[in-house]
Amino acid sequence: MTGAAVLPDCAARPDRPVGKGADGPGAVTVTVKCLATLAAFQPGSGPAVRLPATARVADLAAALGLPAAKITTILRNGAPASLETPLADGDAVTFLPTLSGG
Repeated sequence: MTGAAVLPDCAARPDRPVGKGADGPGAVTVTVKCLATLAAFQPGSGPAVRLPATARVADLAAALGLPAAKITTILRNGAPASLETPLADGDAVTFLPTLSGG
């Protein structure tokens, strides 16, 4: 994927485009969606994010500045995932907060 934001390991915000390990060999590019009240954490440069090859979902959340406590549901490629789920090149990750209604 081109135009991917390159985020540092556990960086504070995605507006810092170059990070240690995210631009080297074996880096992975993932697509991220932050839905509902988590939309404020969506990268401004687009949905594609580059991370080090060893990245897990927790690393992606931290790189976006998204506190784990705000995340209720994580989907990786449409299937349930956890913060410890490893990421692979081309993965699509969706973060959802607690939703309520009736």
